[in-house]
Parts: sequence; C-alpha cells; structure tokens
Amino acid sequence: MRRIKNILTNEWLILLIIAVASFLRLYRLPEFTMFLSDQGRDAIIVKDIITFKHFPAIGAPTSLGQVYLGPFYYYLIAPFLLIFNFNPVGMSYGVAFLSIVGIILSYLIIRKEFDKLTSLFFLIIISFSSINIEQSRFSWNPNLLPFFAFFTLYFFYQLIKTNKIIYSILFGSFLSFSFQLHYLAVFLILPITLLTLINFKTFKKKLFSNFFIYLIAFIFFLFFSSPLLIFDLR
Repeated sequence: MRRIKNILTNEWLILLIIAVASFLRLYRLPEFTMFLSDQGRDAIIVKDIITFKHFPAIGAPTSLGQVYLGPFYYYLIAPFLLIFNFNPVGMSYGVAFLSIVGIILSYLIIRKEFDKLTSLFFLIIISFSSINIEQSRFSWNPNLLPFFAFFTLYFFYQLIKTNKIIYSILFGSFLSFSFQLHYLAVFLILPITLLTLINFKTFKKKLFSNFFIYLIAFIFFLFFSSPLLIFDLR
C-alpha cells in the first residue's frame, strides 16, 4: 500500500500523461474507428482462426501484387476479437490496448537508459503525436510497427551491449514480427548495420561467441517467419 502511495505521489505527472494518452486512444472508439475492406478481410480471417476453421500461413497482401506479409498480426489480434464476442471493433480495441502498453514499456526503457527528463519528453511526444493517436484507433497491421521496430532496435542494442542469449532470441523474434507487420521494417537494416559497424572491433575480439549469438537470432527470425517461407516455397 505504501509503495502504491509513493508511486501516486512521485509519479503523478507520468500517470496523468498515460491516462490522457489512453483516453485519446479509447474515447468513443466504436463510433469513430475505421472499418473498410482491409478490416473486413482481417475480421473474417481472424474469425476463422478463433473457430479453428483455418490457420493462415500468410498475412495481408501488399501493394506489390502477389507478395504477402507474414500472418503474425492475425494471431496477435485474434484474442481481442474473441473477448469482444466476434464484434470487429474488438480488433480496434486490441490495437489501442497494445499501443498503450507499447507507450508504457518504451517509456520505461527510455527512462532506464537515459534520465527522467528525457523519458518525460519522449512520453509526451509519443502520447500526443496526432499520427500515433490516429493509428492507435483502428485495426491495421502497420499501425503497431513503430513499437515493434523500437523494441527490435532496443533488443539489438542490448545484444551488442551484453552478449546475452535472451536478447538474441528477443531481437530475432521481434525482427520477424516487424517484417510481418509491414515490409517497411526493411529500413531497420540501416541502424542495425550501423550499430554492427560501430562495434565491429568488439565483435572481432569474440568472433566465435558473437557468431553463435547472431546465429541464434537468425534461427528465431526464421522460426517465426517460417509459415510464410514454407508457403512461398510450396
């Protein structure tokens, strides 16, 4: 009880910002959420997953024709459609909820890595960004990409910093999730390559152990991307 009281006393501004951010993402959501052909298609596919009718190996089609994303988004959002008794607005609530969780977790990460003032500015920007708010209020696979991209880069940074297997697993997994949300995740290769080059001297000193760690990341990337890879090969 005392710990909760201390949090309410010392972190009231942070809690207020998160509360307002949540309000902006949830206010009258059923009335204003976007529901077009993409959302209708996704709702039917997710419904088939929940009812065990069909488990897709591919995700949404891209604008490049017969090129598909991975199915990760469908499985991620499926529990929310079930919770809302197959009401399609449940998927929008799912995106809003995951966005709020993403805001909180990313704030905690920034606060851990930097200082309280920097993390506060970060929280204000991400909470009140009009684009971020808009994308948090309807169901669409690219809408969660900013958070997954953030966590992908954070886990890669921690992997370089600590050389721990857990970060290798998380990095490979979240990189796969990001690619399955949208192929714009290909731009993550640029900061990943830059960070690798900056730390190349350290990498050379422990060549074997680093190779093993990166191999684990690659294996988990392939594992979570395997449904799409198998579909394409077939």
